[in-house]
Amino acid sequence: MRTNHHKATAAIVTAATLSAAVITLECRKEEEKRTHSRIKRERRSVEQIYCSLGSTYFRRAFQMDYDKFQLLHHKLEAEMENVMLHFYIQKDGRNGGNYVPSPIQNGAISNTTRIACALQYFCGASPYNLMANFDISHSEVMKSVWFVVEVVNQVDEFCI
Repeated sequence: MRTNHHKATAAIVTAATLSAAVITLECRKEEEKRTHSRIKRERRSVEQIYCSLGSTYFRRAFQMDYDKFQLLHHKLEAEMENVMLHFYIQKDGRNGGNYVPSPIQNGAISNTTRIACALQYFCGASPYNLMANFDISHSEVMKSVWFVVEVVNQVDEFCI
């Protein structure tokens, strides 16, 4: 009688252990899916933000009028492309093959968005708030800040 009781107990423990292992594996798979999936974002342009804020609040948010912002963008635009090309160096594939960059899933980030992001960061905005405002990732917020720093250092008109 005791051996049957031990066999039944062992069978129950084994079944419970196996079901716990299956549940643990399923939870890990779900967690991996959540952490490795890309976040779908819909980019917001500076013009859209201007339209939603209006001229008064845009000036307060960016410390300049919208037309002055456009002038700043015009002055930085040519050099911005050069800085970004140096930052994103395209490498050849193995053994001289061609490298094709992967498509940008959520769309390219415009130069005006990068400048606006950097301006607000310099005014003390949190990168996390900027992520929400412009629908860009944290790393792109920080890259935008450094792009603008590099561009301003390259433009002769801004030399001190």
